[in-house]
Amino acid sequence: MLDRFTATTQLVLAKVDLKTAGTRLGHSDPRLTLAVYAQATSEADRAAADTVGERFASAMGFGDLDRFSTEAS
Repeated sequence: MLDRFTATTQLVLAKVDLKTAGTRLGHSDPRLTLAVYAQATSEADRAAADTVGERFASAMGFGDLDRFSTEAS
C-alpha cells in the first residue's frame, strides 16, 4: 500500500492539479498538499532543468539544444 507521501508525489508527477490532489487526500488547503506531503524527485528536477535549458537555448536562437551541444563538442 502506498503511503500518503508517495501517493501525493505521484499525483503531482502525473500533473494532477493541486486542488484535485488535495481533495482526494482529504486536505482542506492545497498548500498542505505541497508543503507537507509532496516530495521532490530527481525525475522532476531533471525535467525542470531541461525545460529551463530549452527555453534559454530557444531565446538565444539555438533552437535544437541537442544539435547545438553536439556541434560544440
